[in-house]
Amino acid sequence: MTQNPPTLTYINGDKLQNKPRMSVFKLKCDQGKDHQLTMDGEKPSGHYQFTLTSKHVCVQKPPPATHTTPPAHTTQAPQPPQTTASNHHTTKDNPISLGTILDVCVLLLIVTYLAAGTSFMYFKRGARGKDALPNMVFWITVPGLIKEGCMFIVTRVKSLRGGHSGGYESL
Repeated sequence: MTQNPPTLTYINGDKLQNKPRMSVFKLKCDQGKDHQLTMDGEKPSGHYQFTLTSKHVCVQKPPPATHTTPPAHTTQAPQPPQTTASNHHTTKDNPISLGTILDVCVLLLIVTYLAAGTSFMYFKRGARGKDALPNMVFWITVPGLIKEGCMFIVTRVKSLRGGHSGGYESL
């Protein structure tokens, strides 16, 4: 019984003659070759055929399983998992981590802030366009304030290390 080689198919959204372009790569195992890619042709138009021959595409059989049985005198009851502050990560029972929950909560707060603030500015104050965003002047100045804070920290660290302090020279 002959088995068909595994293939990789890539379909692009660009169309050629009202059909999407497609590349099909046949994977061929050859322990003697590191890699060789050959183009087999274009059948039909826009469908490109390739063969990748390599030792890296060979299917390896898993090692045989070794079955060992524990001695009869050492049977133990399963231990319940210990709960500590360090093992609150994702598990099979709880696939959502604390970080994911916090990210979702922060995102919901931001969306609620923008929706409620924009609605208030639009309907109650009659603001339109950029002016409808809540606290727009504050949010425009935030990047500049962050830059100033970073520059302040950098100059302080440089002055502590004996470098240029960015201030005036002493007389």
